[in-house]
Amino acid sequence: MRAAKGTPPFNEGTQSFCKNFSKSGKDYFALVYIVIQTSQIILTKKKGTPPQG
Repeated sequence: MRAAKGTPPFNEGTQSFCKNFSKSGKDYFALVYIVIQTSQIILTKKKGTPPQG
């Protein structure tokens, strides 16, 4: 997926996507982004941090 790598077409698409959104749409997009970030942090904690020492 090219979008996951943050290529310029994806960035331009995201900007126009946000511009076309209403404020509630932007809030929803931000909420989804926060959920994704949180889930990534949780997954990283589950994967790593083995008891050392």
